[in-house]
Amino acid sequence: MQKKDSALGIVILTGSAVIWGVAFVFQVGSDLGSFWFNAIRFLISCICLVPFILFFDRKVLKDKVVFRKTLIWGGLTGIVLFIASTLQMYGILLSRNSGKAGFLTGLYMILVPIFCAIIFKEKITVLSIIAGTAGVAGLFLICLSNRTDFSFEWGDVLVFLSAIFFAIQIILIDRKAFNLPSFSFTFAQFAAVVILSFPAALIFERNIEISGQTLRDNLAPLLFCGIMSGSIAYTGQVMGQRLTSPDLASIIMCTESVWATLGGLIFLHENLGWMGYLGCALIFGGILISKVGHRFHKNNSSEPPKEATYEQQTET
Repeated sequence: MQKKDSALGIVILTGSAVIWGVAFVFQVGSDLGSFWFNAIRFLISCICLVPFILFFDRKVLKDKVVFRKTLIWGGLTGIVLFIASTLQMYGILLSRNSGKAGFLTGLYMILVPIFCAIIFKEKITVLSIIAGTAGVAGLFLICLSNRTDFSFEWGDVLVFLSAIFFAIQIILIDRKAFNLPSFSFTFAQFAAVVILSFPAALIFERNIEISGQTLRDNLAPLLFCGIMSGSIAYTGQVMGQRLTSPDLASIIMCTESVWATLGGLIFLHENLGWMGYLGCALIFGGILISKVGHRFHKNNSSEPPKEATYEQQTET
């Protein structure tokens, strides 16, 4: 049976996209290093996820096979998330522009079908090629916005590299997390980031003094990214996707980059210039074309449907 698109699901997913977009504004406002910020942020997220695990994923604690798979694949995906979030945060700290960061990160939605075509020999559509071209053109215009020369800022390069690893993370989740409990899998991801970030911070960011005053100064970014972005928005994604079709859900969630730009414009008075905004429009258009192309390919494909998720299997 085809899933109906509920108005409540659309509202919840839109709220999640807004939170993820505004999170870029809070990240720009942090003066913590990338490792310290991610270590504390994801630790807060882990703590917030515990009640959801106890309520929704109690069966996973009794199933040793599922528990082991969740731990292994969640941990491996967490390593990729650690690389992606570290590159993204360093890029944001260098560029200090939430709008650019939001759209450059959003390129992962264009990269995912391209990587799947390369790695898994999946057929790449004409629309995917058009989307990739639009994304590259948009990336070029954003990186060169408000600049008189034709050089790229290191912050933009790092955020783009983070999009590559976010694309890999999405592919891992799609291939390995489908039959695993969502909250436990996410907890394993976040825990891996915490475990890797704290030692890295102690080694590479020894010059940053972590005191009560430092934490108070960064309390708003840490709490927003840890609670709102890491826990509430993710929970909203899970709930919203159960009430909407996957294609509509992915299109709504890709508006995260638009909200990042609006947040930067309203709260930080950022201005990308006409070239930068044209680049944003090209990237967003490329994302939509990519999603439409994926939907068209799926509707015309003879591939069998995916098996039920872990939550669906345990509902009976």
